Amino acid sequence: MKELDNEYTKMKEIRKKIKNEIKLLEEDKNVKKYIELKKMLNYSLCNEQYDLCKHVLVYSKVYDDKNKRCGCIKCGLDESVLDENRDDLSLKNKIMYDYLKNHHSRIDGINTGNKCDLSLAQAIYFKLKEVYPNINDLTAIKYYEIALDNIRNIDVSKKRKESRAKRLSLKPNFNNWDAEDICIKN
Repeated sequence: MKELDNEYTKMKEIRKKIKNEIKLLEEDKNVKKYIELKKMLNYSLCNEQYDLCKHVLVYSKVYDDKNKRCGCIKCGLDESVLDENRDDLSLKNKIMYDYLKNHHSRIDGINTGNKCDLSLAQAIYFKLKEVYPNINDLTAIKYYEIALDNIRNIDVSKKRKESRAKRLSLKPNFNNWDAEDICIKN
């Protein structure tokens, strides 16, 4: 037992030393410059991806029949970030927020008309692209709709849903399978 305590103490010391080194590095002007340049590159790459994408859209958030937000199942651009406080967003979502504010507040593209959690829609789309890498958008939409319909209408156990979420690389606690799951109730 004492051996485990010693090992734990060593690990804590190593971790503390690493944290201190990181703190020192973050204060270095060259490292700060590197971090800033990397952030600018991320902005640039994401904006280019959003500009070049031929968006395929689902309703990612529904407030009522007239107020719906779309998200692209191909690039992940999602209008629902506009409903959030920018300061509370992750870097990826801040980039998306700024892109939508500076370019368009609405995304143009093929709207599937489906109400679907965007992470689920993207997971299905990317699995289709894995199996059919050269599939065109219209065929991909048809296959996507069939897969989504099967997910929603074939009753499976909780364990099977967890397995499905894992196969689709969704978060382990994912549970937004139905259209109603993205509807915001007042």
